[in-house]
Amino acid sequence: SNPTDLTVNGTNVTVNSGGEYSLTASVNGVDYKTVHLRGTNCQFAGTGTQNDPYIIATESQLRCMASNVNSGVRTYSGEYFELANDITLTSEWEPIGNTNYYFQGNFDGNNHKITGLSINNTSTYQGLFGYISSATIKNLEVSGSISCGNFAGSIVARATSSTIDNCISNVNITTNGYNLGGIVGYSYNTFVKN
Repeated sequence: SNPTDLTVNGTNVTVNSGGEYSLTASVNGVDYKTVHLRGTNCQFAGTGTQNDPYIIATESQLRCMASNVNSGVRTYSGEYFELANDITLTSEWEPIGNTNYYFQGNFDGNNHKITGLSINNTSTYQGLFGYISSATIKNLEVSGSISCGNFAGSIVARATSSTIDNCISNVNITTNGYNLGGIVGYSYNTFVKN
């Protein structure tokens, strides 16, 4: 990790950026105690409210948000996100949300594009978002390719009690499984509009 990721002040340790860290205390050169820390600060502008949403401007911020959801740090329930610009994904994507931890926030693509979505595995719940519940995804265009197992959708693989509005898919999806769709792979009690 980067030396600025953690701040130590006496006995207090502050995580300044997203990720996972191990911190070992040593006494006279002998390791005494190791603790594992998980960062939640993705350094978003905004406060996450409807009037002041978290602003995602970079690929690393988007990946940080995904990591927080997927590791159970935060589901962002009732919080708001907005894309500031188009984002190109430069490596294999791990979907936002999984069977253990769902994305539960509001994501406004602000009519921007996420390009370069690349998923190539045999796992289920594959898409930009893997699993959402009580969430809203809107005003977003995604392009790329997905090759996976069951439950695949370019925007969302599985949605429960959610809304997906004004989204465009330019994603090629290949699977031998079931529950796949251009926008959403499987939905329950979910509205897909426009």
